[in-house]
Amino acid sequence: MENVIDTENEEVANRETSKIIAIFDLEESAKNAYEDLLADGFTAETAETFSGYLGKLELDVKGEHHGMIENIKRKFHHFMLAESLQMDTYSKALNSGNCVVQVITDSRNWEKARDILKNNGGHFINFYGLFTTEVLEP
Repeated sequence: MENVIDTENEEVANRETSKIIAIFDLEESAKNAYEDLLADGFTAETAETFSGYLGKLELDVKGEHHGMIENIKRKFHHFMLAESLQMDTYSKALNSGNCVVQVITDSRNWEKARDILKNNGGHFINFYGLFTTEVLEP
């Protein structure tokens, strides 16, 4: 399969601007989703799993540790009440022992990523673009 992220396309050159994030109640379900993503052409650079306190730091829901663009984007998202509440939900899920899977994606494969996450038990699945947010699965 060709690269999942089209780095030659100017619109998606900044991979950090398009992500799908989902919560998993069971660690095994998150691992299965991750393995299915890899089997379907996503890479370890485009798919990540997070759990526990360290996962919360790595997911960095406030964007404090992922560079200037991500920091600005997350501040913008937090400025909008709905996005702020969504990020808080991911943080609380990690605090409660759930897992979170994040997939960096583009317009060609976001549906595939969503389907894999959903089919493995993912919920609260949302898409985050540069200045947009879309609820994919409540």
